[in-house]
Amino acid sequence: MTSIKKSCKEHECFNNADALGWCKKHYKNFRRHGNPYPTQIRSRTGSTIKEKLLAKSKINVDTGCIEWLGSKSAGGYGKLTVNNKTISAHRTAFEDYYGTNIVGKVIMHNCDNPSCINPIHLKIGTVKDNIEDKVLKGRQLRGEDCHQSRLTFSIIKDILLLHSHKISSDLIAKKYNIKLGHLSKIVNRKIWKHVEVVL
Repeated sequence: MTSIKKSCKEHECFNNADALGWCKKHYKNFRRHGNPYPTQIRSRTGSTIKEKLLAKSKINVDTGCIEWLGSKSAGGYGKLTVNNKTISAHRTAFEDYYGTNIVGKVIMHNCDNPSCINPIHLKIGTVKDNIEDKVLKGRQLRGEDCHQSRLTFSIIKDILLLHSHKISSDLIAKKYNIKLGHLSKIVNRKIWKHVEVVL
């Protein structure tokens, strides 16, 4: 006789029930905060997450953004501390407003304002969606603007010029201290394709 696993009693949670009918995540939240939903917990000051978000933000009437005034990350994203844990302001605002489980997902800004916590300006997506959005809006660093790049626009132009004159790939790779696979990607325009060269 096989036993049938019950799923968590929380709406839209399909994890296996562990204790008191909740999955491990919801039970852990219940044990820590007295509530299975992390965004409905109260901070040590007694205010709810929603109250804390509203207390540290202001509305920009020109853009409609609700801009976070509290602590921010290096990228300008709001962060707040609840029960000695730092959490992301825009992710918390999204989760509080929509009541959606966002674990493993990315919350993207339609307004491109990292300090905005307006749930209407936020949407859920994947890392791939976020990268595609960044590229589409021209915010993706390319070429020598990327801090990891060892090559420059002028070196890429030289490489393409040498390749067009039928210089050996081994010689080009050796001259610029790059691997043949990397050189292949450059000359086949898989990477650095934004560099225009007149041959």
